[in-house]
Formats: sequence, structure tokens, C-alpha cells
Amino acid sequence: MVARAYSRDPLERVASIGGVYADNTWWSLSQTAAIELIEAGTDSFCFPVGDQLIRVIVLTHRGERYLQSERENTHPDELLNLTNEQLTSSREDAPPAKPWRRR
Repeated sequence: MVARAYSRDPLERVASIGGVYADNTWWSLSQTAAIELIEAGTDSFCFPVGDQLIRVIVLTHRGERYLQSERENTHPDELLNLTNEQLTSSREDAPPAKPWRRR
């Protein structure tokens, strides 16, 4: 799940990301928290498109950090257009579900 912020600024359009672990428990993180975890190297986030897993990455524009898919240049707004069904997650000790959050 990607919660949208109501902003026209592309750097502020993702308010939070979330999903479901393989054990069916929910998780949710603000964009700021997700960025911190990705940059710390403790978590990673992906979602499936066909037979590929697409990573969520951190970009910086004019000193502001924000989340995008790794294919944003060729697939605009890909992260914002995800549906609730597309977002699931897994813990490292559980079998991965797609897409996933790995801790």
C-alpha cells in the first residue's frame, strides 16, 4: 500500500508505504522512516511486476530525499500507482512474499 500525500510536489507525494508480511500481519512506515531504513541498510522494499521484483529506492533532489521505484524514469509514477493487492512483505525468517520488506 502506498498512501499518497495530497501535494503536487513530486517529492511529497508518498506519505507512507506498507503491506502484509507472509504471516498476514500488517506493516506501515512513513516515507521518512522507510528512507532511513533503506539508507541504514537494515530494510529493503520491493514489489512484483510480471516476473520481476522492482526495488524501492531513495533519490535526492535539491537536498530532499524521497522514494521512487528503480524504474521511475521509464515507468513514471510506478510506485504511486501500486494497488493494495500488490504490496505484501516478509520478514527474513519467513518465506518471502512479493513484494516484500526485508529486515
